[in-house]
Amino acid sequence: MSALIFILIFLYPLTLSFWAYLDRKNRMHTALLLGPIGLIVLTVFTQFMDVDLSVQFFSHTQGLFALGLKWDVLTSLIAITVLTIGGVVYKFSWNYLQDDPFRVRFLQNLSLTLSFVLLMLMAADLIVFLMAWVTVSYFLHKLLLHFPGRDGAVKAAQQKFWISRFGDVVLILGCLILYQVFGSLKFDIIMQSLDNRDLLNANTYLITIASICIVIGAMAKSAQYPLHFWLPNTMETPTPVSALMHAGVINAGGYLIIRMSPLLSSVPLALGILTCFGSLTILFGLIMMWTQTSVKKSLAYSTISQMGFMMVQCGVGAFHMAVVHCIGHAFYKAYAFLSSGTATDFGRLERYYPDTKKPINFMSILWALTLAMFLSWSLIFILNPESLVLKSSLLMYLVVTLAMAQIFLVTRFAYFSVPLGTAFMVLYLSFSFGMQYILKDVIPLTKLKFELLDMVYIIFAASIFVSLFIMQNIFPILAKTDFGKKLYVRALNGRLI
Repeated sequence: MSALIFILIFLYPLTLSFWAYLDRKNRMHTALLLGPIGLIVLTVFTQFMDVDLSVQFFSHTQGLFALGLKWDVLTSLIAITVLTIGGVVYKFSWNYLQDDPFRVRFLQNLSLTLSFVLLMLMAADLIVFLMAWVTVSYFLHKLLLHFPGRDGAVKAAQQKFWISRFGDVVLILGCLILYQVFGSLKFDIIMQSLDNRDLLNANTYLITIASICIVIGAMAKSAQYPLHFWLPNTMETPTPVSALMHAGVINAGGYLIIRMSPLLSSVPLALGILTCFGSLTILFGLIMMWTQTSVKKSLAYSTISQMGFMMVQCGVGAFHMAVVHCIGHAFYKAYAFLSSGTATDFGRLERYYPDTKKPINFMSILWALTLAMFLSWSLIFILNPESLVLKSSLLMYLVVTLAMAQIFLVTRFAYFSVPLGTAFMVLYLSFSFGMQYILKDVIPLTKLKFELLDMVYIIFAASIFVSLFIMQNIFPILAKTDFGKKLYVRALNGRLI
């Protein structure tokens, strides 16, 4: 029975192509809804009935080639997100490419991409995960080359191909080291072996190298600095590809980090690399985004910075917040790309709605920060004071405080800013604490330790967030300086150095 369920989940996206081929009038709304609804029902059933939904297709006596699938709460959350967005993108693609003679081929590649993303999410071991990981990259490559006559699309596809292969090689190396240490590549066996302190102490060096390999592989998949340059160049591809890639496929690196979080939490150096490079990616991506004149390129750099933020969340141990961010960003970015054609209309309307707020100055920033700090930490103490002992608390609560302060600064009507910022804070914290409870059996909670190296990583990341907050609010002043003008030109051309 379990095997049949997994087969149906894998085959569901493929049936969309068959349905679209038969249904020329595109009356497939019911079919698009069946997938997400079915996954929701399956998730509720497995969680509330405490049913272990897993299947083992093959197992070698030594454990290396153990091929199996498993359905847990982390898989269900990301799978529902991917399948919902994938259905919307599929529907959009049918209309978007209605005059394209190769529309059927495009839809088939789109369906295959979704199927192997689902297979990757359901993998119970690193062998199945790697096979799906590489296959998703292959079909995404075919989608990127849907218009082979466009030189920009071909160049971006080639860049992504080589970056992905580099990430694949490093990730495979990490998996081989893990097998050498644990004797298996099954997620459950690796996680259970982490309780064996003697094993960990005897293989500290190898586990550290393997963890760093996993981090580098995830960074390559999720376009982290300095492996990011291919992503903004993919704008020559059809918009549905951008929506699917930015909303779903590029989150694969973050999913790998979250899935391997029990292992990575035992390697501070790997988390430190995530924190530092994620912070640099945020800095780079946001500055690039502020200067772009192309709507889709601006969205691409936004995705780079958002993936950097997700890596920082993982780097400081806020894996549950990373899941919230992953889901929220996926829906937002899919909507942004699919509606990017109307962005210029909103740009023209802005001329008729001048900003009535006073110019932002130092006192305004100081007032907003003070009020935001008071309100945010008060809400934290009220909603979940126990979270303050977690390692992620220092940085993540600073970030949400800065976000609340920014709401105070940019809200058009001052009397509306406090309830709006408070509502944002309550909503975000509620989602985060709820996700922490839901994923308590999958993701570890890292307690706060005042180790020097950890504090250096956190302070480095915090300084970048504060610098970006200040830079965003003094941007009109900065743009008039010689430094600002040089920075603008470099950022517009996609480089800071």
